[in-house]
Amino acid sequence: MRTTTDGPALLAAALAVDPVQPLRLDGLTVHRGDGAPAAPQAVQLAAGRFVAPEGEARRIDLGGWTLLPGLCDAHLHLFHEARRRLRVDLAGLARRAELWERLAAAPADGPVIAVGWDESDWDDPRFPTRAELDALFPGRPAGLIRVCGHAAVANSAALALLEPPRDSADGLLLEGDAVALARRFPLERERLLVAAADVARDLAAEGLTAVTDMGAAELPALAGALPADFPLALEYFHAGPLSDLPAPREDAAGRPLGRKFFLDGSIGGRTAAVDPPYADGGSGTLLHERAALERALAAALEAGWSVALHAIGERALGQALDCLESLRPAPGSARLEHVEMLAPGQVERAGALGVAVCMQPNFMDRWGRPGGLYARALGPDYARRFSAPGDWRRGGVPLAYGTDGMPAALWPALRASVDASIFGEGRDRPETALAAVTGDAARAAGRAAQRGQVKPGLQADFCLVERDPCAEDFKEKLEVALTARRGRLTWLAPRHQGR
Repeated sequence: MRTTTDGPALLAAALAVDPVQPLRLDGLTVHRGDGAPAAPQAVQLAAGRFVAPEGEARRIDLGGWTLLPGLCDAHLHLFHEARRRLRVDLAGLARRAELWERLAAAPADGPVIAVGWDESDWDDPRFPTRAELDALFPGRPAGLIRVCGHAAVANSAALALLEPPRDSADGLLLEGDAVALARRFPLERERLLVAAADVARDLAAEGLTAVTDMGAAELPALAGALPADFPLALEYFHAGPLSDLPAPREDAAGRPLGRKFFLDGSIGGRTAAVDPPYADGGSGTLLHERAALERALAAALEAGWSVALHAIGERALGQALDCLESLRPAPGSARLEHVEMLAPGQVERAGALGVAVCMQPNFMDRWGRPGGLYARALGPDYARRFSAPGDWRRGGVPLAYGTDGMPAALWPALRASVDASIFGEGRDRPETALAAVTGDAARAAGRAAQRGQVKPGLQADFCLVERDPCAEDFKEKLEVALTARRGRLTWLAPRHQGR
């Protein structure tokens, strides 16, 4: 039974007054972040860490509230989310005609770079074209970046400004060319940092205390400019040319650097390396020859980096496993991103290697239902080829969840992971799903010794919710009343403020 006092308000006040002195929280239901069910437990913190509940401490009764470890989106692009807030946003359109209406409202001067379009939601799912953009923005650079980031469309003026200039008849740019479009028209650094802080505050309001950013080449410089009181721990992976191995392995704030390698693209862009082929032709693209990829992976691992391999299609996952089986990286130093599609035996191979997998359950919720993008792209037997959480669980593969910002909403991703209408018998259990965004997400980022669980010695990263979300399979959206990172308040819901 919940106490009549406002526990979150009392806790927020106590954290603000003295975050160093021991503080004991009584009457809680606690998820530790290890996959076990929630249980009644007292929690004590001091000097920004969880400690054993003993000795002298100020006490606060939080009876009726549930405490979770701080959540971590294990695959996000923080600065991409910030850019989306500063660009023309094309998300959420239902009709192709709305695309042109949204673009017509763009600022009247300067280049127009719009983001987030997803033709699979439209009544007419044709990609935009160079000719259409030329007609709308004659002589003015304009480019549209698809929601996946692996495809874009540009008009003649924008194509001419790329280095080197591209001459795509329909304006379509894929993979590195799509990235080149975004980089050719950068945003001001200070505006981007302000927008990143706004994104971080919104994520803290959802209970997040950490993100693993699978970012771009400029990420280390941007992350290094974040303030010390940034509300999120940020571990990130550097993405760049295959031979690029920047140093050092940590930035000035001690944030660890990993090295990310793209092995293929996306299903929506038809660049994910699949087998069998797409229903409308083609099998996607492996972005690297195996020998070159293996040399780059070996160099990164020998230099002490952890590595992340983007592999969506079966062929890309096969290439990743071939390389890792040859190199035999130390446990915890390699992870596989997305791994949406499986060929026989690939789960067992990953399990034998001891690599972690980071899935995006929200992808299947958004695009994997009958009649959706994946069915149209891959044909009627598509569902039998996709991986489910249960596949990796049965194979003993450590599993983390991230959203990849599509959308950047972790609670719906958790809901999808346990939904039988999406994954059938391969759905996750609620408690292990929660671990995939807490303890196991920290482990996949190499930070299990610092955060991720409610455990003495670890950082006091946590959030309070009204009831146990696992008891209802995450079906009801719960208000996060309070979020704290290292024992310091990062979010307090408005209804608990000023009380």
